[in-house]
Amino acid sequence: MNNGCVAKNKKIVIACGGTTGHILPGIVLGKKLKELGYEVVFFCSEKKKFVMDKEAEIFKKQGFSAFPVPSIAMPTDKNIFYWLRFFKIMSCGIFYSKKILKNISPSVVVGMGGFASAPVVFSAKMLNIPILIHEQNATPGRANLFLSKYASTVAVGIEDAKKYFKNKNVVYTGNLIKEDIFNNILPQNSLSKDKTTILVLGGSQGSHLINEQVLLALEKLPENIKSRIQVIHITGIADYKSVRQRYALLKIPCVVFDFSDKITGIYKVSNVAICRAGAGTITELCAFGLPAILIPHSAGTNHQVYNARWLQTKTGCIVIEEKELSPEVLCCEILRIIDKNIKDEISSKMVRLYKKDAVLSLVNQVINAK
Repeated sequence: MNNGCVAKNKKIVIACGGTTGHILPGIVLGKKLKELGYEVVFFCSEKKKFVMDKEAEIFKKQGFSAFPVPSIAMPTDKNIFYWLRFFKIMSCGIFYSKKILKNISPSVVVGMGGFASAPVVFSAKMLNIPILIHEQNATPGRANLFLSKYASTVAVGIEDAKKYFKNKNVVYTGNLIKEDIFNNILPQNSLSKDKTTILVLGGSQGSHLINEQVLLALEKLPENIKSRIQVIHITGIADYKSVRQRYALLKIPCVVFDFSDKITGIYKVSNVAICRAGAGTITELCAFGLPAILIPHSAGTNHQVYNARWLQTKTGCIVIEEKELSPEVLCCEILRIIDKNIKDEISSKMVRLYKKDAVLSLVNQVINAK
C-alpha cells in the first residue's frame, strides 16, 4: 500500500445508509481502516433496516460510533410539495452534519452513495474536508453522480462506471465484500454431494416474485432433472413458511432459510444461483465463480439491470428482466445453465472478474485523499 501521503489525522468519516447495498461495503471499509489504526465514525439515515434495527444500531453492533442524519431521497416527481419537503429535510441534515463534522474534524469524508450520504458530503465541502465517493454499480446512482463534482476522488466498483464521471481522478478499486467470505461453513444439512445445487435468493429482504416464479418453474422441470437437483432457498421472512410447504409437495430436496448469516457457506456448496443483481451479490458470485440466472430488480434508476447486463457481457451469465419473467422462460434457462459445459465456461470467466485487492485498493485511496 502506498503511504506516501497519508491522511493528516487518524479520523475518517464514512457516510452510508438507506439501503443494504451502501451499508455493507461501508462496514467492510470501516473495519479495515480500524484494523489499520484509524478512528472511523459513521453517518447514516434514520431508517430502520433488517426489520428490527435502526441503521445506527447496526454500526454500533460492529463497534463503531454512528450518527443518524435527517435525509431523504431526491424526488423524481415535479410536485412542489415533495421538493419543499426535500429541501427542508436536507437543510436540517446539512446543519446537523456540519455541526458534528466540525467537532470530529476528520481528515476525509467517504460517501458510499445513497441519499443518506448527501448532507454529509455537502457539509464536508463547506468545511473544505477532502471527499472521496465510492460507486458500487455499473451505472451511478443520482446521489453519487451529483455529489461527485465535490469529490477529489471517485472510486468505482465496476470499471464500466468510470465513463459516467467527469472527475480528473476516477479510480477502479472493485467492490467490497467481507474478508472472511471464504471462511464460513454452512451448518450441518441434508444436502447431497452428488446433486446439482441451485441457490435461490432475492436480496436481503427476500423477493416474493422470485420465490413464486422459481417454485412454478421447478414444477415444470422434467422428472429426470428433478431427481438430479437440490435447492437452497433464502425466502425472506414473509414467504418462509409457505415456500417450505410447497417444496414438500414438489419432492425436490431443499434447505430453506428465511435469512442466512452463513451466506458464504451457502455459496461454497452451490453450483448455480438464481438471484437479484445488486453490486454486492454479483461481486460475491464472481468471488466464488458461481454461474447465475440474474433477475434484476427494476426499480429506481434500473442499476440492477445495468449490473446484470454488464455481467452477462463479461461472463455469459443469463439475465431475465422482470417484464420477461415467466415460469416457462425460467424453466428453460435453468435447464440451460445446469449443463456442465455452459456452467464451467461461465464460472471460469466470473472468477477472473473478481478483484481480490478491492478493500486495500479503496483504503489506499481513502488515506491518500486530499
